[in-house]
Amino acid sequence: MEQLENIRAYWNQRAEGYSAHNMDELEDQNRIRWVNTIMRYAPEGDRLKILDIGCGPGFFSILMAQCGHEVIGVDYSDEMVAHARENAATMRQNIEFRRMDAQHLEFPDESFDLVISRNVMWCLEEPERAYREWLRVLRKGGRIVNFDGNFYLDRFDAEYSKAVKELRDASEKVHARYVGNVDTEIINRIAMDLPLSKVERPGWDFTTLVSLGAHKFDVELFDHLLVPRKDGDRFYCRSFVVSAQK
Repeated sequence: MEQLENIRAYWNQRAEGYSAHNMDELEDQNRIRWVNTIMRYAPEGDRLKILDIGCGPGFFSILMAQCGHEVIGVDYSDEMVAHARENAATMRQNIEFRRMDAQHLEFPDESFDLVISRNVMWCLEEPERAYREWLRVLRKGGRIVNFDGNFYLDRFDAEYSKAVKELRDASEKVHARYVGNVDTEIINRIAMDLPLSKVERPGWDFTTLVSLGAHKFDVELFDHLLVPRKDGDRFYCRSFVVSAQK
């Protein structure tokens, strides 16, 4: 866990801009697509108890609370948690937020019906442990719905990097509007040492979740492409959602 505090410090710097981004997203029609995708994989129930891991400024937490569910959001960045509380209050949603490490959850076993996360797993030093913890706090029949991506694989695979350049540039252009004066090279350097920067996903997620006893998988690929390679064409996706049941 050598990088944990460095990761927290970086996202503390990003919290204000990320919060502005999330609040804009809450006003965008795409929020309906996010809700529909989450609920497509969620267990049945009119009022689920949901854990939003790496909640940031509260985007998923607020969406789920607006749908009538009981939500707890956790994030290791204290600044993200502070913005999440402010944003939930602005949106008049009663949500509990806590500062907590996604890899060491402080909840009893079988506390939640649904665990959701967006763009968090890639940023963890112990992602397998994280999945084990996420499954631990799920009730029997509960589900994980994890949105993430191969955000740094292009640093380690030259052919993939060339093929994905247009997608990467478009994504970075959107994010640049909300970054402000924060030096993003900080997280780029950290990512070079993170385990999931170097592996192809969601294949890794499927294999890991199977080894941890999960079942009934669903995978949806976004921004996917076929990459010509010297050793045979390879299919990649830049982002995805993976869901599994306990």
